[in-house]
Amino acid sequence: MGRCPSDGQCGGDPLGSRRGRKTASVLVNGSPADYEVTSFTWRTIIAPIAGKNTYEIELFDETGARTDHASILLWRKPPVIVQGTVQVNQTWSEAAGPYLLNGSVGIAAGAEVTLEPGTVVFGNAGSALTVRGRLNAAGAAGRLIRFVSTASGVS
Repeated sequence: MGRCPSDGQCGGDPLGSRRGRKTASVLVNGSPADYEVTSFTWRTIIAPIAGKNTYEIELFDETGARTDHASILLWRKPPVIVQGTVQVNQTWSEAAGPYLLNGSVGIAAGAEVTLEPGTVVFGNAGSALTVRGRLNAAGAAGRLIRFVSTASGVS
């Protein structure tokens, strides 16, 4: 449908060219995108934040009626996948993240995970974090630690 590499240059064939035949304009998160009617492609520049970014793509016909819509998910930086049990002390930082919990993740007894200010931890559907050791998480003003679901609209 569309593509959004990490440089923020997004574009693509909105929802497939078979649907593009009736498309006159495209909005990305409510802002107009450059749309090429003859090739059924769109292009826009976005400013993704680190981690998960969801973009709403809306297609409109010549009358201004919305004909279709879709959401695309863009990771600005690939996440650090965390799975299994953390057995040794670790520090998770904003610069190295974001982090993605994949399945059931544990912190073993005697192990400590420190989350630095600004760290973002995402959880896939069905993921869990079980702490038997220690989780040290202290944010700072303007640099909160966030736990966010990868499910759309949940944080």
